[in-house]
Amino acid sequence: MLVASKESIARVRGYKSPLLAAAIVLSVVYALGSGIFSMWVLQGEFRLAVPTVLKPGLNIFESDADTVYLLVKTAERPDSAVRDVPTALGGLLKTTYHEFDNKVRDFEVRCEGVRNSHAPRLFWMTKSERISGVRYDNRIFAAFYMTKGQLMSIDVKWLPDGMHKKQQLEVVRLGMRMPESFPYYNCAAIKAGKFLWPGHLLLPDDLAVSSNDSINPYSPLDLPLPLIGDGTQLELKARLFAGEQIKSSMLVLPGSEEELKEFLAKRNLEVSEAQKSPERHK
Repeated sequence: MLVASKESIARVRGYKSPLLAAAIVLSVVYALGSGIFSMWVLQGEFRLAVPTVLKPGLNIFESDADTVYLLVKTAERPDSAVRDVPTALGGLLKTTYHEFDNKVRDFEVRCEGVRNSHAPRLFWMTKSERISGVRYDNRIFAAFYMTKGQLMSIDVKWLPDGMHKKQQLEVVRLGMRMPESFPYYNCAAIKAGKFLWPGHLLLPDDLAVSSNDSINPYSPLDLPLPLIGDGTQLELKARLFAGEQIKSSMLVLPGSEEELKEFLAKRNLEVSEAQKSPERHK
């Protein structure tokens, strides 16, 4: 009986152990590969979110994709300043838009096409969506659509005074959170409330809005984002499962100047194609 038991153990070790070892190795390789791939994707998304900083004077901007860009003014926020972020209220996302005041509209830009490129139409907003991050406050002034390879010269007339040296004008993609070196603390997150399919128009009961995920390092594509509004009336181009985080890459965003104009109108944002000259303050 003892010999038979030893023979049985030997057969188990000789036959099943290699399979078990191979399964363990494959599981470890899969886990490491998935982690590396996820980090690679996240790093690529943050690279997309890096803004183009505009200096006073002439700037040449080249679009690297067919997409919408935003003209944003950023300012380093004092520690004592009250943050103004989209908040979750009753399971819905509340986004507040503010009238621009003369103090923040203290710059002018003139845009022209370069070489064979035509200058895009800039849609200047009469209201801004103000997004306060951990370190910076951001005010969105204008939106414009450009095709890949299109060139535009942006002549900036702006000289921040001594109190505003920590401000700058930036061009960022629509659908990107303003990048910071910190996680998006206490920013509301939008997740799918149920299974959703491509082509579906998002409605309030499709979404699960939460502000409890306080220290997760969200992707810069995660909603909420500037000008997205409350997340509704946006068409999906990807399948979503219940509880899955919604990214702007999963949404159908404007693909032309006319679609951009319609996109802004749906969010009740009044726009003008002529920039009003700011009043100068002494």
